[in-house]
Amino acid sequence: MRIAVVTPYYDETESVLRACHDSVRGQTHAATHIMVADGHPQAWIDSSSAQHIVLPVSHRNYGDTPRAIASVSAITQKFDGIAYLDADNWYQPDHIESMVQLHRETGAAICSTRRSMHRIDGSLMGYCFSSDGEDFVDTNCLAVFREAFRLLPCWGLIPDWAHVLGDRMMWHLLRDSGLKRAHLPRFTVCYRDSYLPHYLHMGENPPEGARATNEILQAIGRWDKEGLPPFRKEFDVRRSSEIPSGRSDS
Repeated sequence: MRIAVVTPYYDETESVLRACHDSVRGQTHAATHIMVADGHPQAWIDSSSAQHIVLPVSHRNYGDTPRAIASVSAITQKFDGIAYLDADNWYQPDHIESMVQLHRETGAAICSTRRSMHRIDGSLMGYCFSSDGEDFVDTNCLAVFREAFRLLPCWGLIPDWAHVLGDRMMWHLLRDSGLKRAHLPRFTVCYRDSYLPHYLHMGENPPEGARATNEILQAIGRWDKEGLPPFRKEFDVRRSSEIPSGRSDS
């Protein structure tokens, strides 16, 4: 089964981007990494094992346009499944294998998993339970197979104000499609956390430059005004709870 992993990137450091690419290259089930420069290409990728799509301008919409373009490219290349990985995150070695196995066992067109939460330096901070396969799936935890491919160009159709909620917008679209879904409650995605509320909730000192969530909260308010399906518990930071390092249900 041929799997593509789509990674938009913008201004990440080379070391962070290489860690992302190395995690795809090191998967126990081979995957083709499609890396999309959102106006700021890094030359080393041209000599890597990744496919490199270079966009001439920065779209500044949280990677949604690059995801749409790379998804269409993967579809026309006849890949069987498409997964997503943000440039500052990485996979556990068996992530793709786990998603392929889940798809084969269940026939689900939409598969998902959980994520561990890491500090900016990559060290483990805790485990996130909000990516539960029902109310919310973080984009990094998502794998989509052929039956659901028709929905993936919608990454490029998200309204401008909603790109900050792109993962939630796409998850609602996938979940409400009626296609079969399956969720694996293992932590196979490593998420480099930059959100201020997560650090405060876990009793951590936020790193310099940690992001507030004001823009997200404003977009959620507009989501409600637009009459879109209401959010449930997926943005409740209390569900991104910490369990002691070394424990998980994986």
